[in-house]
Amino acid sequence: MGRQAIDWRPLDGTLRRMDRAGLSIKRQARKLQVSERAVYQRRSALGLGRKQKSNEAVAHV
Repeated sequence: MGRQAIDWRPLDGTLRRMDRAGLSIKRQARKLQVSERAVYQRRSALGLGRKQKSNEAVAHV
């Protein structure tokens, strides 16, 4: 038996907001009531990948 398809249109804005807030994928999945895998795949489709590490040299003076 198949699962019901997720309608992402109303959830995309919320997903972007959660990404900006820095919520983990696990927490996003819990709040949206979908699986972590579904959140990870949708984030990739929206271009919300992992945060880039800053390669700036930090000089403590």
